[in-house]
Amino acid sequence: MNKNIEKERYFFGLDLSLNSTGISVFTTDDMRFVETATIAIDKRSPKMGSTKNKLKYIGTALLKYKKQYKPKFIVIEKGFMRFIKSTAQLMRVHGVVNYLFANLEQYEIPATKIKKELTGEGNASKEKVAKAVSIMYPKIKFKTEDESDACATAICFAIQKGWLTDVTKKNVP
Repeated sequence: MNKNIEKERYFFGLDLSLNSTGISVFTTDDMRFVETATIAIDKRSPKMGSTKNKLKYIGTALLKYKKQYKPKFIVIEKGFMRFIKSTAQLMRVHGVVNYLFANLEQYEIPATKIKKELTGEGNASKEKVAKAVSIMYPKIKFKTEDESDACATAICFAIQKGWLTDVTKKNVP
């Protein structure tokens, strides 16, 4: 294991989904970006058809990150009501995450708050939010919107805690 990982203190930003969960890893001491990834469900795989198997896959992947980084806390984009069936499925993912990280502090931030904090607009597009993240962390290359949303969740938390200054709102076209 990398000795730096043992010395650093980490936290996760999470954008939860039953089909494509985004995770970002930052240090707590200096808000240094470490990595971002997508835990994606292969929809073509017959094994991944059931909700139970998807939840197990997501949980197993998150446990690997938890074991590797030993985060001090997690920050989750708060679930919201849209359509009853999809909301019910999303809340199952939240339940798995709440259980797996029950020994840690867990913070939830509504998507509109994240968008407002990073762009100045509570209804900003995903593209505008990703651009705001890229202004603050230009070296991050996102493979999915879920990764940029996970990073935005972590960054919003850091801004609220005073760990980062809110510099993006006036600079995002």
